[in-house]
Amino acid sequence: MTDHSNNTDVSRARGSVKEAIGKIMGDSSTVNAGATQKNAADAQSFGPIRHQTTAGDKIMSDTDHDISVLNDLIATTLDSADGYTEAAKEADNGRFGAMFTARAGERRQVATSLQGVVATLGGEPEDDGTILAKAHRMFTGLRNSISGGDTVVVDEVERGEDHIKAKFEDAMKDAELSQPTRSAIEQAYGSVRAGHDQMRDLKHSLHGSN
Repeated sequence: MTDHSNNTDVSRARGSVKEAIGKIMGDSSTVNAGATQKNAADAQSFGPIRHQTTAGDKIMSDTDHDISVLNDLIATTLDSADGYTEAAKEADNGRFGAMFTARAGERRQVATSLQGVVATLGGEPEDDGTILAKAHRMFTGLRNSISGGDTVVVDEVERGEDHIKAKFEDAMKDAELSQPTRSAIEQAYGSVRAGHDQMRDLKHSLHGSN
């Protein structure tokens, strides 16, 4: 007789992950889908559970890629938050400074949300930016050496926005991601896209007024 216990364990674990991610993201449809998958797995269970270690290893291998992609996005998002914080310090215009500070806060909220997904998947969430943060904050020195005012600062911020937008778009094209993780990234992308478009429009308006 075919042993279905391994597949049942995998299905139950995937349902649990999906349900937990749905709760973190506030997505009731994902929560319900995860609960349904768990219940279906429980209904199919029969006989002694065997090969539990193998099933656990399968789940870990299934989530490792998701965790890696999410942590890469978290690091990039934290870089972006730090860049906005530095931009707020450099801006001459108080309105721009407040805008940059608000965006820094939003990016940290995005990072926190994705960190919660990583933890749910059993991974260690990234809690720091990458070496690229220094490159993204190069406008600090640039601002002091070039007489460009806020236009120079906005140009560098917008360049960083192109980078983070591309990172999220590449992640959403990743065919190896699980659907719950993809949904979490897509939800976070909404905030990233809004920030990118705002900085793009601001850059165009400043260059158009020169």
